[in-house]
Amino acid sequence: NKSDNFLLSVFISNSNNISFINSNFISCGEFTAPIQINNSKTTIEKTIFSKFSGQGLFLKNSNVLLKNVVIKDIKTSNSAIWLDGGHFIANDLIIDNISNFQSGLYGGRGMILLNNTVFDGNDVKVSNCSSIGILIKNINSAIMNNFNVTNNLFAGLWVEDFNNKSGIKIINSTFSFNRAVNIQFLNSSNFSIEKSNILSAKSMEYNDSFLGDGIVLLGEQLVQKEASISLKNLIFKDNFRSGMVVDSGIFTEKSILKGITFYNLTVEKPTNKLGQFGVVFQYAKPTNDMKSQIKNYFQKQDDNLKSLLNLMKESQKF
Repeated sequence: NKSDNFLLSVFISNSNNISFINSNFISCGEFTAPIQINNSKTTIEKTIFSKFSGQGLFLKNSNVLLKNVVIKDIKTSNSAIWLDGGHFIANDLIIDNISNFQSGLYGGRGMILLNNTVFDGNDVKVSNCSSIGILIKNINSAIMNNFNVTNNLFAGLWVEDFNNKSGIKIINSTFSFNRAVNIQFLNSSNFSIEKSNILSAKSMEYNDSFLGDGIVLLGEQLVQKEASISLKNLIFKDNFRSGMVVDSGIFTEKSILKGITFYNLTVEKPTNKLGQFGVVFQYAKPTNDMKSQIKNYFQKQDDNLKSLLNLMKESQKF
Protein backbone atom coordinates (compact mmCIF):
# COMPACT_ATOMS: atom_id res chain seq x y z
CA ASN A 1 0.00 0.00 0.00
CA LYS A 2 1.18 3.51 -0.74
CA SER A 3 0.59 6.24 1.85
CA ASP A 4 2.18 9.71 1.96
CA ASN A 5 4.76 8.65 -0.62
CA PHE A 6 5.91 5.70 1.49
CA LEU A 7 5.49 2.05 0.58
CA LEU A 8 3.74 0.42 3.54
CA SER A 9 4.23 -3.20 4.51
CA VAL A 10 0.91 -3.25 6.43
CA PHE A 11 -2.02 -0.81 6.56
CA ILE A 12 -4.79 -1.39 9.14
CA SER A 13 -7.90 0.78 9.39
CA ASN A 14 -11.17 0.51 11.34
CA SER A 15 -10.39 -3.02 12.52
CA ASN A 16 -10.39 -4.87 15.84
CA ASN A 17 -8.33 -7.62 17.43
CA ILE A 18 -5.53 -7.88 14.89
CA SER A 19 -2.32 -9.45 16.23
CA PHE A 20 1.23 -9.93 15.00
CA ILE A 21 3.34 -12.39 17.03
CA ASN A 22 6.88 -13.66 16.37
CA SER A 23 7.17 -11.52 13.26
CA ASN A 24 9.90 -9.66 11.38
CA PHE A 25 9.31 -6.51 9.35
CA ILE A 26 12.40 -5.77 7.26
CA SER A 27 12.57 -3.13 4.55
CA CYS A 28 13.10 -4.19 0.95
CA GLY A 29 13.81 -0.76 -0.54
CA GLU A 30 13.92 3.02 -0.22
CA PHE A 31 11.06 5.17 1.16
CA THR A 32 9.43 2.28 2.95
CA ALA A 33 7.51 2.11 6.23
CA PRO A 34 6.51 -0.93 8.27
CA ILE A 35 2.96 -0.30 9.46
CA GLN A 36 0.21 2.28 9.76
CA ILE A 37 -2.74 1.72 12.11
CA ASN A 38 -5.82 3.98 12.06
CA ASN A 39 -8.82 3.67 14.38
CA SER A 40 -8.06 0.05 15.23
CA LYS A 41 -7.22 -2.35 18.06
CA THR A 42 -3.93 -4.16 17.46
CA THR A 43 -1.41 -6.25 19.41
CA ILE A 44 2.20 -6.61 18.26
CA GLU A 45 4.32 -9.08 20.26
CA LYS A 46 7.82 -10.57 19.93
CA THR A 47 8.39 -8.65 16.72
CA ILE A 48 11.30 -6.79 15.10
CA PHE A 49 11.04 -3.77 12.80
CA SER A 50 14.27 -2.81 11.05
CA LYS A 51 15.97 -1.02 8.16
CA PHE A 52 13.03 1.09 6.98
CA SER A 53 13.88 4.42 5.37
CA GLY A 54 10.63 6.37 5.12
CA GLN A 55 8.95 6.46 8.50
CA GLY A 56 8.49 4.18 11.49
CA LEU A 57 5.26 2.94 13.06
CA PHE A 58 2.40 5.41 12.57
CA LEU A 59 -0.48 4.95 15.06
CA LYS A 60 -3.55 7.20 14.93
CA ASN A 61 -6.57 7.05 17.27
CA SER A 62 -5.92 3.38 17.94
CA ASN A 63 -5.63 1.00 20.88
CA VAL A 64 -2.21 -0.60 20.41
CA LEU A 65 -0.14 -2.93 22.60
CA LEU A 66 3.55 -3.47 21.86
CA LYS A 67 5.13 -6.25 23.93
CA ASN A 68 8.71 -7.45 23.54
CA VAL A 69 9.22 -5.39 20.38
CA VAL A 70 12.45 -4.06 18.85
CA ILE A 71 12.52 -1.11 16.44
CA LYS A 72 15.99 -0.41 15.09
CA ASP A 73 17.96 1.01 12.18
CA ILE A 74 15.16 3.28 10.97
CA LYS A 75 15.87 6.37 8.87
CA THR A 76 13.08 8.94 9.10
CA SER A 77 12.31 12.64 8.96
CA ASN A 78 9.97 12.18 11.95
CA SER A 79 10.24 9.25 14.40
CA ALA A 80 10.41 5.49 14.90
CA ILE A 81 6.96 5.62 16.54
CA TRP A 82 4.43 8.39 15.82
CA LEU A 83 1.41 8.40 18.16
CA ASP A 84 -1.52 10.66 17.38
CA GLY A 85 -4.40 9.99 19.78
CA GLY A 86 -5.65 6.69 21.14
CA HIS A 87 -4.22 4.43 23.87
CA PHE A 88 -0.70 3.06 23.49
CA ILE A 89 0.77 0.43 25.83
CA ALA A 90 4.44 -0.51 25.54
CA ASN A 91 6.00 -3.32 27.57
CA ASP A 92 9.59 -4.44 26.91
CA LEU A 93 10.16 -2.07 24.00
CA ILE A 94 13.57 -1.23 22.50
CA ILE A 95 14.09 1.67 20.10
CA ASP A 96 17.66 2.00 18.82
CA ASN A 97 19.68 3.68 16.09
CA ILE A 98 17.08 6.03 14.60
CA SER A 99 18.59 8.46 12.10
CA ASN A 100 17.55 11.40 9.95
CA PHE A 101 18.03 11.95 6.23
CA GLN A 102 20.14 15.02 6.96
CA SER A 103 21.86 16.63 9.94
CA GLY A 104 19.80 18.78 12.32
CA LEU A 105 17.65 18.65 15.43
CA TYR A 106 14.45 17.61 13.65
CA GLY A 107 13.81 14.08 12.47
CA GLY A 108 15.44 10.88 13.62
CA ARG A 109 13.49 10.86 16.89
CA GLY A 110 12.57 7.80 18.92
CA MET A 111 8.93 8.49 19.80
CA ILE A 112 6.56 11.38 19.16
CA LEU A 113 3.35 11.50 21.25
CA LEU A 114 0.68 14.01 20.28
CA ASN A 115 -2.95 15.08 20.60
CA ASN A 116 -4.70 13.38 23.51
CA THR A 117 -2.66 10.18 23.39
CA VAL A 118 -2.81 8.03 26.54
CA PHE A 119 0.55 6.30 27.01
CA ASP A 120 1.48 3.52 29.46
CA GLY A 121 5.07 2.35 29.19
CA ASN A 122 7.06 -0.21 31.20
CA ASP A 123 10.62 -1.42 30.58
CA VAL A 124 11.37 0.81 27.60
CA LYS A 125 14.81 1.69 26.21
CA VAL A 126 15.31 4.53 23.71
CA SER A 127 18.88 5.03 22.54
CA ASN A 128 21.10 6.34 19.75
CA CYS A 129 18.55 8.60 18.08
CA SER A 130 19.90 11.44 15.95
CA SER A 131 17.57 13.90 17.72
CA ILE A 132 15.17 13.68 20.70
CA GLY A 133 14.60 10.30 22.28
CA ILE A 134 10.96 10.96 23.32
CA LEU A 135 8.97 14.07 22.32
CA ILE A 136 5.60 14.77 23.99
CA LYS A 137 3.18 17.57 23.15
CA ASN A 138 -0.39 18.15 24.27
CA ILE A 139 -1.20 14.53 25.16
CA ASN A 140 -3.80 13.25 27.62
CA SER A 141 -1.54 11.38 30.08
CA ALA A 142 1.56 9.22 30.35
CA ILE A 143 3.08 6.72 32.80
CA MET A 144 6.74 5.93 32.21
CA ASN A 145 8.12 3.18 34.46
CA ASN A 146 11.63 1.77 34.23
CA PHE A 147 12.71 3.76 31.17
CA ASN A 148 16.31 3.95 30.01
CA VAL A 149 16.74 6.91 27.65
CA THR A 150 20.36 7.27 26.69
CA ASN A 151 22.88 8.55 24.18
CA ASN A 152 20.48 10.52 21.99
CA LEU A 153 21.94 13.40 20.00
CA PHE A 154 19.49 15.93 21.38
CA ALA A 155 17.30 15.77 24.51
CA GLY A 156 16.41 12.45 26.09
CA LEU A 157 12.83 13.55 26.92
CA TRP A 158 11.27 16.81 25.72
CA VAL A 159 7.75 17.74 26.91
CA GLU A 160 6.01 20.93 25.82
CA ASP A 161 2.56 22.46 26.28
CA PHE A 162 1.38 19.77 28.67
CA ASN A 163 -1.01 20.95 31.39
CA ASN A 164 -3.58 18.16 31.57
CA LYS A 165 -4.54 17.26 35.14
CA SER A 166 -4.40 13.55 34.33
CA GLY A 167 -0.63 14.03 34.41
CA ILE A 168 2.70 12.58 33.34
CA LYS A 169 4.44 10.26 35.82
CA ILE A 170 8.06 9.14 35.43
CA ILE A 171 9.35 6.60 37.93
CA ASN A 172 12.30 4.20 38.39
CA SER A 173 14.01 5.50 35.27
CA THR A 174 17.42 6.63 34.03
CA PHE A 175 18.15 9.44 31.61
CA SER A 176 21.81 9.66 30.64
CA PHE A 177 24.33 10.82 28.05
CA ASN A 178 21.77 12.83 26.05
CA ARG A 179 23.01 16.04 24.41
CA ALA A 180 21.91 19.49 25.62
CA VAL A 181 19.49 18.20 28.28
CA ASN A 182 18.39 14.86 29.66
CA ILE A 183 14.81 16.03 30.43
CA GLN A 184 13.13 19.33 29.54
CA PHE A 185 9.60 20.44 30.41
CA LEU A 186 8.63 23.58 28.44
CA ASN A 187 5.45 25.49 29.34
CA SER A 188 4.13 22.45 31.18
CA SER A 189 2.72 21.39 34.54
CA ASN A 190 1.00 18.43 36.23
CA PHE A 191 3.91 16.00 36.12
CA SER A 192 6.11 14.05 38.52
CA ILE A 193 9.56 12.45 38.37
CA GLU A 194 10.41 9.96 41.11
CA LYS A 195 13.12 7.45 42.04
CA SER A 196 15.17 8.23 38.95
CA ASN A 197 18.76 8.97 37.92
CA ILE A 198 19.65 12.00 35.80
CA LEU A 199 23.21 11.46 34.62
CA SER A 200 25.91 12.74 32.31
CA ALA A 201 24.06 15.15 30.03
CA LYS A 202 26.45 15.98 27.18
CA SER A 203 27.34 19.46 25.99
CA MET A 204 25.79 21.10 22.94
CA GLU A 205 26.62 24.55 21.59
CA TYR A 206 23.62 26.87 21.35
CA ASN A 207 23.57 30.67 20.88
CA ASP A 208 27.23 31.11 21.80
CA SER A 209 27.03 29.04 24.96
CA PHE A 210 27.17 25.37 25.87
CA LEU A 211 24.12 23.58 27.23
CA GLY A 212 24.30 20.31 29.13
CA ASP A 213 21.73 20.12 31.93
CA GLY A 214 20.16 17.20 33.76
CA ILE A 215 16.64 18.67 33.98
CA VAL A 216 15.26 21.99 32.73
CA LEU A 217 11.89 23.28 33.93
CA LEU A 218 10.94 26.37 31.95
CA GLY A 219 7.68 28.34 31.87
CA GLU A 220 5.34 30.56 33.84
CA GLN A 221 3.38 27.52 35.05
CA LEU A 222 6.09 27.10 37.69
CA VAL A 223 4.79 30.11 39.63
CA GLN A 224 1.07 29.35 39.32
CA LYS A 225 -0.79 27.88 42.31
CA GLU A 226 -2.75 25.42 40.21
CA ALA A 227 0.42 23.80 38.87
CA SER A 228 1.24 20.37 40.28
CA ILE A 229 4.90 19.45 39.83
CA SER A 230 6.66 16.89 41.99
CA LEU A 231 10.32 15.83 41.97
CA LYS A 232 11.21 13.17 44.53
CA ASN A 233 14.20 10.93 45.22
CA LEU A 234 16.30 12.00 42.26
CA ILE A 235 20.06 11.66 41.80
CA PHE A 236 21.96 14.06 39.55
CA LYS A 237 25.57 13.37 38.59
CA ASP A 238 28.11 14.31 35.92
CA ASN A 239 25.81 16.54 33.88
CA PHE A 240 28.01 18.83 31.79
CA ARG A 241 26.66 22.20 32.98
CA SER A 242 24.11 21.74 35.78
CA GLY A 243 21.99 19.20 37.55
CA MET A 244 18.83 21.26 37.09
CA VAL A 245 17.69 24.71 35.95
CA VAL A 246 14.32 26.13 37.06
CA ASP A 247 13.23 29.22 35.11
CA SER A 248 9.75 30.79 35.16
CA GLY A 249 10.46 32.98 32.15
CA ILE A 250 8.75 35.86 33.98
CA PHE A 251 11.28 38.66 34.19
CA THR A 252 11.09 39.54 37.85
CA GLU A 253 13.10 38.30 40.79
CA LYS A 254 9.88 38.08 42.83
CA SER A 255 8.45 35.10 40.98
CA ILE A 256 7.92 32.64 43.85
CA LEU A 257 7.61 28.98 42.93
CA LYS A 258 4.14 27.90 44.03
CA GLY A 259 3.27 24.62 42.40
CA ILE A 260 6.43 22.59 42.91
CA THR A 261 7.31 19.95 45.50
CA PHE A 262 10.90 18.78 46.04
CA TYR A 263 11.84 15.80 48.19
CA ASN A 264 15.29 14.28 48.58
CA LEU A 265 17.11 15.65 45.53
CA THR A 266 20.84 14.93 45.46
CA VAL A 267 23.46 16.53 43.23
CA GLU A 268 26.44 14.25 43.77
CA LYS A 269 30.15 14.94 43.65
CA PRO A 270 31.19 14.72 40.00
CA THR A 271 33.58 12.34 38.30
CA ASN A 272 36.61 13.89 36.59
CA LYS A 273 35.50 17.47 37.32
CA LEU A 274 32.31 17.18 35.24
CA GLY A 275 29.59 19.73 36.01
CA GLN A 276 29.61 23.42 36.89
CA PHE A 277 26.39 24.04 38.83
CA GLY A 278 23.90 22.11 40.93
CA VAL A 279 20.34 23.51 41.01
CA VAL A 280 19.96 26.96 39.45
CA PHE A 281 16.86 29.14 39.92
CA GLN A 282 16.29 31.88 37.33
CA TYR A 283 13.36 34.31 37.58
CA ALA A 284 12.14 31.88 40.21
CA LYS A 285 12.41 31.98 44.00
CA PRO A 286 12.30 28.62 45.79
CA THR A 287 10.58 28.23 49.13
CA ASN A 288 12.60 27.27 52.20
CA ASP A 289 10.94 23.86 52.16
CA MET A 290 12.18 23.28 48.62
CA LYS A 291 15.74 24.34 49.43
CA SER A 292 15.84 22.07 52.48
CA GLN A 293 15.24 19.05 50.24
CA ILE A 294 18.31 19.60 48.03
CA LYS A 295 21.71 18.10 48.83
CA ASN A 296 23.92 20.04 46.49
CA TYR A 297 27.65 19.48 45.95
CA PHE A 298 27.74 22.69 43.86
CA GLN A 299 25.92 24.93 46.33
CA LYS A 300 28.80 27.42 46.57
CA GLN A 301 29.02 27.75 42.78
CA ASP A 302 25.25 28.22 42.58
CA ASP A 303 25.34 30.97 45.22
CA ASN A 304 28.11 32.80 43.35
CA LEU A 305 26.47 32.58 39.91
CA LYS A 306 25.82 36.15 38.68
CA SER A 307 24.66 35.62 35.10
CA LEU A 308 21.72 33.73 33.62
CA LEU A 309 22.20 30.36 32.01
CA ASN A 310 21.14 30.28 28.38
CA LEU A 311 18.24 27.88 27.72
CA MET A 312 16.54 26.54 24.63
CA LYS A 313 13.03 28.02 24.57
CA GLU A 314 11.83 27.27 21.03
CA SER A 315 8.98 24.85 20.39
CA GLN A 316 9.90 21.71 18.49
CA LYS A 317 9.01 21.30 14.83
CA PHE A 318 7.33 18.24 13.39
